[in-house]
Amino acid sequence: MKKRVVRIIIILIIVLIALVGIIWAAAGPVAKYVVNNYGPNLVGRRMSVEKVAVNLLAGKVRVEKFDLREQNDSASFVSLNELEVKVNLWKLLGRTLQVNNLRFDKLDAQILQNGSEFNFGDIIDHFAADSTAQDSVQSESEPWIIALNNIKFDQGHVRYHDQKLDAQLGMENINLSIPALYFSSQKSDVDLHFNFEKGGTLSTRLAYNMEQGDYSLFVELDSLNLEALRPYSEQMLNITNFAGALSAAIQLTGNLNHIVDFRANGTVDAADLKADDLQGVQLARVDNMHLELKELDLLEKRCLFDNVTMSGAYARVELDREGNINLAQILKPSSDTTATESATESSESTEDNNPFTLKINKLNLAGIAVDFTDHSMRQQFKYSLSDIALRSHNFDIAGTNQAIISARLNKTGRANIVWNGTLYDLKDQKLKVNIENIRLTDFSPYCYEYTAYPLTGGNMTFVSDNVVSNSRLSSNNHIDVYKSTAGNKDKSYKAEYSNIPVRLGLYLLKDMEEHILMDIPVKGLLTSPEFSFRKIMLKAVGNAILKVVASPFIFLQGDKGNSLHDIAIDPLQNTFTTQQYESFNVIVDALKAKPELHIALLQYVNEERLQTPFEEMALKRDYHNSKTEKATDKLSHSDTERIAQLSYSDAELDAFVNQRLIEKGLAADTIASLSDKRHTLYAEQSVMHINFLKQSRNKAIRDYFLQQGVADSLITIDNAEDKTIYKGKDRYIIEVGLGDETVSLNPEAQNSLE
Repeated sequence: MKKRVVRIIIILIIVLIALVGIIWAAAGPVAKYVVNNYGPNLVGRRMSVEKVAVNLLAGKVRVEKFDLREQNDSASFVSLNELEVKVNLWKLLGRTLQVNNLRFDKLDAQILQNGSEFNFGDIIDHFAADSTAQDSVQSESEPWIIALNNIKFDQGHVRYHDQKLDAQLGMENINLSIPALYFSSQKSDVDLHFNFEKGGTLSTRLAYNMEQGDYSLFVELDSLNLEALRPYSEQMLNITNFAGALSAAIQLTGNLNHIVDFRANGTVDAADLKADDLQGVQLARVDNMHLELKELDLLEKRCLFDNVTMSGAYARVELDREGNINLAQILKPSSDTTATESATESSESTEDNNPFTLKINKLNLAGIAVDFTDHSMRQQFKYSLSDIALRSHNFDIAGTNQAIISARLNKTGRANIVWNGTLYDLKDQKLKVNIENIRLTDFSPYCYEYTAYPLTGGNMTFVSDNVVSNSRLSSNNHIDVYKSTAGNKDKSYKAEYSNIPVRLGLYLLKDMEEHILMDIPVKGLLTSPEFSFRKIMLKAVGNAILKVVASPFIFLQGDKGNSLHDIAIDPLQNTFTTQQYESFNVIVDALKAKPELHIALLQYVNEERLQTPFEEMALKRDYHNSKTEKATDKLSHSDTERIAQLSYSDAELDAFVNQRLIEKGLAADTIASLSDKRHTLYAEQSVMHINFLKQSRNKAIRDYFLQQGVADSLITIDNAEDKTIYKGKDRYIIEVGLGDETVSLNPEAQNSLE
């Protein structure tokens, strides 16, 4: 863009000087006639002039009301109110064109661009037609010396219109002053000042050595309305409604023969910057930004700032269903793949090992807000960060730095972060995070996504101390959760960690003051593609929940609870031992400490294994009663034990069994063995006895809990409903429930997150 503007200015000056030469040669009325009638021959276009005044002795020409038309004569291309030129005629004899005065008054120009074509292309072609012949003549003679002095543009107006992009940029009140324009080793001074039509002013002071290419340029930009640049920004970025004001005061020194060999310093200020996305929703905003540039040297790869300040800013960050972040989609992809690849190859070929130096003496960002939305999960997550502040002193991108960050989280929480490290090498870092009073319900979508449970209440404080050494993370994390609650599990959704009983686990983890205190270490290799801090934390919390649910009595009562998952029993007992009562007491204490719990004791008895001894006992008792005058079915425990110790011969028992079978009308001789005969007589009675003992134990346990003040609604004592034949140990297996969520404490049913 700059090269095009310079080219346009040079073309205009050449055309106008050529016209002045014609006018000077032809003098007043004749020159006017030539200009008005032979414009197409002279410059390829029609032109007109109202008055021409020539003073041959003084070498002075004044032109009034000059107009150069567009190629199709539809509008004015360049017009001016007055052009005054004063030439030293005597210098011409020495092949020197010395212009002592060149003044343009109210020059008005319209520059149109359509792709690579400009509305002055035909003029270039017209003058280029004779360039070969002119070069041939010049090569055979000594070159002319050109000296232009006291060049002035007063109250000029230039309109630029990119028709392809429909971009317009207007510059008015253009005032250009060049005391002397030298084409030698002397420096030319150029002062330029103009206003932008849509707001803002630009002033420049340039000292330029045309022969050597050295320059010193001071640029002062005041409140440029960036809306004028919107069509260009939209070509590169997926944004709309780009606006704001930009001011700058920059001093540059360098050499045009080596574009990157320059040094710059100064200040840049921006205010009310804003941009919307393609849907017209605000994407980002910056209220005020101030940069104090101490030194910028691209050749030395050095950028030094005294101060970088930002106050008031906003960004809207969103993740789509595929997890793509919207800010990464702002930059439009380049359509020229070849050019991109070429640039990449060029960059790689010129790459050196010297890092770019970036230093900021004072970095202070404040009043920043971010709205974050995650659409990648089943439930949308929205979160707002406000009052974000970042402070750092003596920041060095290649050195070790400290940055302090603070923010308000969704209006209720606060975050304070201290970072120590370097951006050039992320292998070694330190990060301390302190987050206070955040609402757990805000993060319910994440809990639901991974566990199928929604979070319905609670606040959390999170303290994390992280050290990265050679890309290995060692993180100590302390979590304090207060009054946390979770809703019912969505059983229709199979989440990644749906085996975590979140609701029950949170309830069990609470202490007497409804706090959950957890210390979670995290370790991992950051360079591993499988590494995810979020997933590691989730697994750690999930395993903690699984652990406390698997052994709630240990957690609630320490060693007193022991590893209580079940209570072993003797299937023949109808009273309990002191050890069994101690287990009951542990459960009683747990129910009193956690009154919302529901505990079930499910009795598992290997009845198949009991059938034979119970049939033998029934036969001995029946045979014993047949020999006793006072027979009874109700025997004391001591009588039962005594009868069990009695020893009878198989012959005696077989004869007795045959007699009983006959009494019941059964054919004893059709049953071969004593065990089969015994089973025929006493199988039903044994089952009834086994069930009687089971029910007696259940009743005794229920009565004991009621005596200890445990409501009947909090405890379930029942026989296990096992559709298969149970062949395990005789015991009561404990189940713990909260609402409709029940977890068995049977160790065989427990698992953890991999």
